Parts: sequence; structure tokens; C-alpha cells
Amino acid sequence: MIENIINLGWAWMVILLRLGAAMMIMPGIGEVNVPPNIRLSVAITTATALAPILGETAVIPSDLNALFLLVISETIIGLLIGGIGRFLMAALDVAGTIIAFQTGLSFATQINPGLGQLSASLSSFIGVTGLVLFISADLHLGLLSAAAASFATMPPGAPLDLGDAAMMATQGLATAFTLGFQMSGPFIVFGVAYALIIGVLNKLAPQIQLYFAAQSGTTLFGFVVLSATLSAGLLLWLAGAETAISQL
Repeated sequence: MIENIINLGWAWMVILLRLGAAMMIMPGIGEVNVPPNIRLSVAITTATALAPILGETAVIPSDLNALFLLVISETIIGLLIGGIGRFLMAALDVAGTIIAFQTGLSFATQINPGLGQLSASLSSFIGVTGLVLFISADLHLGLLSAAAASFATMPPGAPLDLGDAAMMATQGLATAFTLGFQMSGPFIVFGVAYALIIGVLNKLAPQIQLYFAAQSGTTLFGFVVLSATLSAGLLLWLAGAETAISQL
């Protein structure tokens, strides 16, 4: 009886360590404006619910060195899972920054709630909208499910393959940049085409400063492209994020 209680308590601590590391940075729960006590409460509640189910995967270390390595590996795994979700949110910042630059709105800045720092206002808007979609689609629960499932594929105490971990992080970062450029693709095409047209017209009429006169047109047509493509871009990002999380 006592041994079962000890094993259950140890499993609870191991699960809390991995989930706590993931919840520190994962989207939704790990936002900078979420109070730490809320994150801790969610992590404790989740670990308590999973401990009876995943208790058999946690083995008490035999010595202090094994305990130290266990703490390090569990923290890395948790940060890796939560970091994948944060990479996906960074794709929105990449797209928003490119869109703001192409539409001439990059000088309008404000605090981005997801990043906790100044960024283009348009990028902040896209980031907040994406976060709402992320939570509405229950993708934060998908990250928690991936963290729970990782105890079967990466059991506590087993040697951590740093090569696979680095590959997983690299793939997540590559997916984020790919999604960001796909979302901003129409604006890149618009910016290049608009610059070419203004360049040709400037050659035809060099006495007129068409580049400066056309700045208002850049913003106007940029808003037209934004209203026509933003919904499709966000849905594209949401589908890509769901696929990336399902592969964890």
C-alpha cells in the first residue's frame, strides 16, 4: 500500500515536471499575461488526473545522477512540446510583419500580447486572431494530449535522443516559417508587382516623384488584398498547425 502511494506520488511529480515545462511556453496557457498561479493550477490539476493512468511509466531513479538527468530530460521534452506550439504562433508574427511591410503599415506599432514586446499593429492583430482560432479549435488540448502521449514514446528515465529532439525542433521551426510565408504570399506578389509598375511609370515620367505619390495607393490596395485573403490565410495556418500538432 505504502509502495503504491510512493510510486503514484513520484509519477505525479514526473508528469508535473514535463507538463509544467510545456505549459510555461505553449500558446494559450503559456501567454505572458496569464498569471503564473493559473498555469501552476492547470498543471497540477492535469498531472493529478494523469498520474493514475501514466504511473507505470515513471520509475524512481536509483541514484542522484540518474535523478538529475531525469529532471533535465523531462524539462527538455516539455519545453520541446510547448515550443512547437510557440513556433506555430510565431508563424503569425512572420506573416504579420511581412504584410505590414508590404502595405506600408510597419511603422504603426503596439505591444503584442503574445510576444510581450513591440511589433507592428497589424502583426499583433493577426496574432491575437490566430490565438483565438488556436484555442477555439482545441489545439491547446492537442498539445496537452501530445505531452501525455509522449510518456509512451519517451518514457521517463530513458536516454533522451538529442538528435531526434533537435530534428523535431528544426521541423517545427521550418513549418512555422513555411506557414508564415504562405500566408503572406499574396502580399509579396502584390508588393513586387506594385513596385514594378511604379518603376516603369517612373521611367516614363521621371519628372514626377511617383514612388512617394503612390504610397497611399500601396496602403489602399494592401487593405483590399488583406480583406480578400486574410480569412483564407488564417484557415491555411490553422490547418497547418493542426497537422503539425497531430504529428507530435
